Amino acid sequence: MATFRKYEEVAELLRHYLDGYAYHCLDGDERERWKAEFDTHEAAAFCRPLGPEKIPTNLGEFLDYFMLRKVIASQELLKASGTVTGGFVRWLAQRGYVDEKAAGHASDRAREALRKPACR
Repeated sequence: MATFRKYEEVAELLRHYLDGYAYHCLDGDERERWKAEFDTHEAAAFCRPLGPEKIPTNLGEFLDYFMLRKVIASQELLKASGTVTGGFVRWLAQRGYVDEKAAGHASDRAREALRKPACR
């Protein structure tokens, strides 16, 4: 059960990152759509108007910056974040929600996170 809670925590942190930080990668029109959604319904403001195809390109910053610098994640949480995000993008690709190549690249980034030391 502890593993499930850890994975649930990673999923919630990813949602928080996407909704509150990932807009930096958006162009003008996409950013306006995100802003309107964020101002109205903060939860899921990133994926609801933009779709899941934006997720793989944001996993690098989630894993390399947000988890290390904002969350200051433990080694255990970093490992879980690599496992969860890698599986998630593969799941998205298998169901046709995201491009296989983008999912492969994101999955590689997730595997790198499994080996990354926590900041202390």
